[in-house]
Amino acid sequence: MSYTFAHGFSCWVFHQYVLNQPRIVSFFRPRWAVGPGSVLFTLALYLPYDHLMASVFNLSVLWKEIPASRRLAWVLLRGSVLSSFMFFVAYYLKQNQESQAAKLENERLKQENLKARLEVLKQQISPHFLFNSLNTLKSISQEEPVKVFTIQLAQVYRYLLRHTTADVVMVQDELAFAEAYLSIQKARFGDSIRCDIAIAPSVYPRSVLPFVIQLLLENAIKHNTATLHKPLFIRIYSEKDSLIVSNNRQPKHTVEPSTGLGLKNIQMRYETIARQKIDIIADEFTWTVKIPLLRV
Repeated sequence: MSYTFAHGFSCWVFHQYVLNQPRIVSFFRPRWAVGPGSVLFTLALYLPYDHLMASVFNLSVLWKEIPASRRLAWVLLRGSVLSSFMFFVAYYLKQNQESQAAKLENERLKQENLKARLEVLKQQISPHFLFNSLNTLKSISQEEPVKVFTIQLAQVYRYLLRHTTADVVMVQDELAFAEAYLSIQKARFGDSIRCDIAIAPSVYPRSVLPFVIQLLLENAIKHNTATLHKPLFIRIYSEKDSLIVSNNRQPKHTVEPSTGLGLKNIQMRYETIARQKIDIIADEFTWTVKIPLLRV
């Protein structure tokens, strides 16, 4: 009895190890072959193991009762039955564990989806009031710069609302949004910020993730000094399958608090949605970020 328990426990530990190693499981093609493969491996180790355990548990009397011609077949049959049974139990428990984890994850996603839908419903209330307020401000203002600023602000906010849930947007739309955002910033900084946009028309039908250009512009303005004597130069251009945003480096002496969420947000979204990475190239004088152009 102790001998059978020791063998069964050894098989159990081995099968558990195999099933919890993704590299080992992925080695088998097709996937169902992991079971026979694991059992065959235990049988390869079972013969020397059987002799060792037989001597430990003093089973010489039992060995004498089995004819030598049948001893090997009997040992392999016993080993394969016990190993197969242990694998089935380990596999069943593993599948049950994964099933429970999947149910918990689905439930979590359902809760997150409900929260997101509730948040969207809440956010539908404020835009109506904001756009009415902006229209009123544009109507009552007698100064042309104020009217232009109000129009640009409404355009930025409208884009934010329209594309918050979008996975990708056309380059042409994203550039229009970036130009509106820059207009708002230039109202604050004037000629301290200078931007050159050189995008080939052939790139316009391509796609990028929403808000990436704006986040990079915001990042450049936030971390660099911009004055009339030392203006911040920003270039937005295309190159092969990339959209590039580059700026000269003029680090501020007083650094504003930063969470670093801008670049992290872009990196994580591109890895999650597009399965691609952005390239960040930085030296003493320039900061450049290459964004992959997508085809949808």
